[in-house]
Amino acid sequence: MRVCIVFDSKRGATRQIVQWMVEALEELEGTKVVTGGPKEIEALNHDLLVIGSPIYFERPMKSVSEFVAAHASSMHSHRVAVFILGWAKSVYQRVEKHIEKRYFGPLVKGLSDELVSKHMFRGWIRKKDSAQEKESKEWILNVVAMIKPRPGNS
Repeated sequence: MRVCIVFDSKRGATRQIVQWMVEALEELEGTKVVTGGPKEIEALNHDLLVIGSPIYFERPMKSVSEFVAAHASSMHSHRVAVFILGWAKSVYQRVEKHIEKRYFGPLVKGLSDELVSKHMFRGWIRKKDSAQEKESKEWILNVVAMIKPRPGNS
C-alpha cells in the first residue's frame, strides 16, 4: 500500500503526529510512506492520501487549504483521510458543529465519496503530549485497515 501524508506544521506538533503515524505505518509489511508539505508533494499516485493541519486563528493552515482546493479534482480517484490538531479537542462535545464547519470544512469540501476518516488530535505548544502518540498510531492503522483490500477481494 502506498500512503502519502501531506501536512503543514507551524510549531512542530503536527510534524510530531505525522512522525508517529509514519512509525506505525512502517511496521506494516508492504507499506510505503511519503510525507511532505503542500508545496513538496506533486504526484498524487497513492492508495491513501492523508491531509493534516493544525488549527490557527480558527482555520486550518492556508497552505493546506490551498493544496486541497488545487488538487480537489484529482482527489476523486483517491481514498482520503483528514486530521487536524487543536486545543478545541478538550471541549469537542460542546463545539462539535463549529469544529465540523470551520475546521474540517475547508479540508473535506467535495470529498464525500473519497473521505475515509477525519480526526481531531489535541494540540500542544511547548511540551509534547505523548498521549497523542498512541492515538495517532491507532488512528492511522484503523484508516489503513478500512481501505486495505481483504484477502480474496479485488
